[in-house]
Amino acid sequence: MFHHTVRPMPRKALSKDEVLTRQAEILDIAEALHESQGLEAVSLRRIAARAGVSATTPYRYFPSKERVLLGLRIRAYGQVRETLEVAAEGQPDPSTRLRAIASAYIEFALARPRTYALLFRVGDAPEDDPELSAAKAAALGVCERALAEADRAGVIHLGTDALTAAHLFWAAAHGAVSLHLGGQLVMGRSLADVAPTLIATLLAGLSPSEKT
Repeated sequence: MFHHTVRPMPRKALSKDEVLTRQAEILDIAEALHESQGLEAVSLRRIAARAGVSATTPYRYFPSKERVLLGLRIRAYGQVRETLEVAAEGQPDPSTRLRAIASAYIEFALARPRTYALLFRVGDAPEDDPELSAAKAAALGVCERALAEADRAGVIHLGTDALTAAHLFWAAAHGAVSLHLGGQLVMGRSLADVAPTLIATLLAGLSPSEKT
């Protein structure tokens, strides 16, 4: 009597949309682990356990933890962009819009320090990854456009290109936030004290009176 070996049916290939959906679900779990327990809690094994799937299933969508962290960084920049866009909406005055954007950036960092730290976590993946680069540019682009609009309206005088000015705003806001998160604002001034003056000083330095 011949015995026939029963071979498992080949796994059906997922469509691109299905793959993106699974990746988003994995990132949802990774983000929840990161927010509640920190970066050390994020692993493909823990993600699989929380999702109720086999330990190897997440590897179908992310080959390593580093790629998951890259996905979280891209998502974090997207969340910053959305936060800044919401802050800018409904602010017809260019100066008020810039203040709202700067304030929203600082508030995001304070409300979600672990996610904020992801923005600057380097070494897990190339910084020139196309998706990561696009996410960074989109987030900074909110400030860049607001500065360009304020310059065209004559509210400020950039004296440089809008992208350079956006980097200056970013550097200033990040510096203040980093001092706060690092526990270094200990000499009689808090971030709440420093932030409004910092924003006002940046805007004053770009005022039309500087125009020659």
